[in-house]
Amino acid sequence: IQIATFLMLVGMPNAALADNANIVRTAQGEYSYINQDTGEIIGHEDWSMLVDRSGARTFTIAQRWDERDYVTRTIFRVDANLRPIESFQTRWDDKGWMSSGVYTVVENTVTAVVTGRGGRATQTLEVPEKFSMVPHPLTTDGLHFWYVDSPIGETIEGTAYNVKKRDELSGGILGVVHPVELTYLGVENVTTAAGTFETKHFKMGDDSDFWIDARDGILVRLSYSPEGTRYDLTAFERDD
Repeated sequence: IQIATFLMLVGMPNAALADNANIVRTAQGEYSYINQDTGEIIGHEDWSMLVDRSGARTFTIAQRWDERDYVTRTIFRVDANLRPIESFQTRWDDKGWMSSGVYTVVENTVTAVVTGRGGRATQTLEVPEKFSMVPHPLTTDGLHFWYVDSPIGETIEGTAYNVKKRDELSGGILGVVHPVELTYLGVENVTTAAGTFETKHFKMGDDSDFWIDARDGILVRLSYSPEGTRYDLTAFERDD
């Protein structure tokens, strides 16, 4: 795991990397978490992206939910096809540091090493060639559909490694592998505070709609009906 290299690179502003031969382009932006009934902003997420010469993308993400006193920091890397490579995440709640986890993909295996207030736990699970990882920042939610190549309106069964299972002893967060239903609904223009984007509209299951900028899998909008929440890209800058 090259987390130390990640931390060194992502600690630098995008402008400082513009002349680095290993970095071919960058982007950065912000999401707002919005209560659809009241219009109240209930959370924020800032992110940046580096694309290296291989086409792999490294995302650095900061999330916060003010009403919950909950904060996460995530580094997430995918290959040129947007298939997951690895993720590192640290979480804090109202009691302070909560847990950290490293999730690594080698061929068709995901290995997790998580540390929480109670200690450390490890996990190894098999995944198919076509799968996505769900560490839960909005920035990564645009990457679930990288392998969907079906006609408009056709639903396929995909697979997700979902970081959501709390280890009882350590308190760290492990993953579960489960099927997901993915539907492509066509190309649509979506306007947010960040501008107007040509997006691909996808549905996951019956209750989540995703509008995604096709080039880098950048999420423009997500509507999640069970919680009455909309997540909008509210600031965006790309160096090309």
